[in-house]
Amino acid sequence: MDISNGSTAVLSIVVQANPSAGAGNYTVTIAGASGSIIQATTIRVEVVSLSSSFLECQVFRAGIPYPSSTINLDYNFTDIGQLSMTVLEVQLQAFSRTSLPISTHVTLTGGQSKIITTTLEIPGTARLGPQILSFYVQWEFYNPSNSQWEIANPLVFNGNLTILAPPAPQPPTPSTPHSTGPSSGITNLAQTLQDLVSQLAGGQSIMPLFNGSLDEATVLVIAVAIYWGLLLLAILLLVKQRNRIRTPKDFERTNTWTAGLRNNSGVLAILYLVYYYVWTLIPK
Repeated sequence: MDISNGSTAVLSIVVQANPSAGAGNYTVTIAGASGSIIQATTIRVEVVSLSSSFLECQVFRAGIPYPSSTINLDYNFTDIGQLSMTVLEVQLQAFSRTSLPISTHVTLTGGQSKIITTTLEIPGTARLGPQILSFYVQWEFYNPSNSQWEIANPLVFNGNLTILAPPAPQPPTPSTPHSTGPSSGITNLAQTLQDLVSQLAGGQSIMPLFNGSLDEATVLVIAVAIYWGLLLLAILLLVKQRNRIRTPKDFERTNTWTAGLRNNSGVLAILYLVYYYVWTLIPK
């Protein structure tokens, strides 16, 4: 090739690799001579093997699969080889329906791995036992020989998913039982009320007022109810006596009732004691 003084020439060289050459980096030496002058240069050539470059996909389950539940599916994509690859989409066929868990591109370089997590809803009508999941992965790779992305053969594989019975419902948390043992103050109040009923019944106690099974709040309510009931009864009797038309016999009855009231002053004293006892037991 003749080159005139001060001119520039472009030389294209095609380097063809030996079919038996393994993948790796190679050095190509280019030498040019003009008379006794020799010039040489080197270039670096990377040989890739399309047959040894492929996409690997593994799917892992996270969660317990049972009807009406949701589990996670983790996709682990690995670029085996030296070519750049891109996962285009993943289709999943399960429970008689098709879904598209991955629709965005996942780009990988040589030797790189990426994990993509998706969710899978188990229908409520899914039968128990093993179920077949079918995966269809579309991907492409970069071909350095023509500097273009090319569609690769899709990955098609199946997996088994065992559907279990739903877990049993959790038993309700037992509530903390209330204390059945009343304090000494409540016990004394109950005994006082029982003695009062016994006196009003002529010394014969018909039924026990407290048998150890009532809580403090119930005893307080009973005590207050008895006190106010007796007090209202005394007031009604007094009003009834005053509203009657007085006759000589009425004066005699009134005197008799007044004398009886004075004779039963002990009952009024007991009412006052019950009132004072209940008042001191109510929390302030």
